[in-house]
Amino acid sequence: MRTPIIYSMLAIVGAALLATSCELEHSSNGKLDGFWHLERVDTLQTGGVLDMSQVYYFWAVQGKLLHVRNTEDPYTGYFFRFRQTADSLVLSQPHSNGGHQSGNDDGDIPITDVKDLRRYGVNSLEEHFHKDQLSSSRLILSTDKLRLYFKKF
Repeated sequence: MRTPIIYSMLAIVGAALLATSCELEHSSNGKLDGFWHLERVDTLQTGGVLDMSQVYYFWAVQGKLLHVRNTEDPYTGYFFRFRQTADSLVLSQPHSNGGHQSGNDDGDIPITDVKDLRRYGVNSLEEHFHKDQLSSSRLILSTDKLRLYFKKF
């Protein structure tokens, strides 16, 4: 009958390790952390509105990385470093999601041309956004050209 005691001890040790690992991976991104669905893009200069609610473009934020991707094409996507203040978000150092390729192009590849990033609302290799709104369920970012509307997924 020692087996239940051993399992109890293992459960306590496992819970302690889990709590410790959560502290090591703690993120200070606040409400920005998470998986955001890009639902609408407004072009500020022309007044144009692009409904993206039926398109599967997402921004995922965790730790020090922001990942943008179209979930309908599993091998696309781009990683950014980012920094934020109370009212701004700055994306920089974009890399394509190279995955685990073999050959000379292993891993993520630095982006030098912004054209492929535009579909995600990013128009510069170092993009400065103003946080118009950030709550636990909504995010609105703007530049001098665009306003992006997100819903937390």
